[in-house]
Amino acid sequence: MKASPSLDAQFILSLGFPLQIVALHPGSGVLHIRALRGPNCFVAGLNKCSEWSRQGYNLYYEVNPGTADGRRSKTGDITHLRAVVGDADAKDGRSLEDCVSSVERLPLPPSFIVSTGGGVHTVYLIAEPVPVSASVTKTYEDIGRSLQGLIDGDAVFDLPRMMRLPGFTNWPSASKQAAGRSRAMARVLTTADRRYTLPELADAFILPASVPKLQSPLSVAVAGGLSKAHWFDQLHPEVKDACIAEMLTVPSVAKLADTSDGDPEPNWRTVLAACARSGAPKAYDTCRAWAETSARFSPQDFDARWRSYANG
Repeated sequence: MKASPSLDAQFILSLGFPLQIVALHPGSGVLHIRALRGPNCFVAGLNKCSEWSRQGYNLYYEVNPGTADGRRSKTGDITHLRAVVGDADAKDGRSLEDCVSSVERLPLPPSFIVSTGGGVHTVYLIAEPVPVSASVTKTYEDIGRSLQGLIDGDAVFDLPRMMRLPGFTNWPSASKQAAGRSRAMARVLTTADRRYTLPELADAFILPASVPKLQSPLSVAVAGGLSKAHWFDQLHPEVKDACIAEMLTVPSVAKLADTSDGDPEPNWRTVLAACARSGAPKAYDTCRAWAETSARFSPQDFDARWRSYANG
């Protein structure tokens, strides 16, 4: 992989504004913060970052925007979600190539993969900044935990998290130098040129972990709980279709069609995942007819999620 300076600039611009840049000296601990409030601040901001970098400061960006202006953000300052990030370190015998390999196996290609000099960061940009709420924050954290597990990474899903800014030198601390680390340039390795909605990320990272792939792929919501039918795979295809059709008429399941992404499980996504993984020949048509009973129904959203679950 060949790093490109243009990708570094593209990455920074893709984050959008307002954007807080944090300069931290690894030796003295001195901290400087530069708030970029819009595109007009971009060039002057990067020039200042270059000056700090030459002076031995490490450069970071705050992942999510908020009300802090010129000071480090706290959890209560964050107003919107801008990206979901992951951090895999090359340490304890793990190479940079190992880190990259773990990232390349993720269910969705990251918007950006950044080489930090000590590992890799994955960045999933969110299509439109999402206002923070309790349910949104829980979804964000659940995605982050799943991503952490998949790449054997660090816990970097707190709202005010800052991550290394590509295009600038990674100056190792004295302890890291003693462990053999030397300075390196942080660079964008690849870009997928994609942004994702939070539900798309939840579908890819949360549900595959919460809907077990047991002997049978069918996990259905019945009477407020999950019933796992281990015998299902042995049924004749026509019988599978009949079971799916009957399941969707159960009152407790039928009403789930009108639930939202943020509702507690089981919700409509639980049923959709169960049908998509059932292997029943007519499951798509039957499940779509069930989903269409809700005013929330979107054919594009339904099809995208179906493909995600069926291939998960």
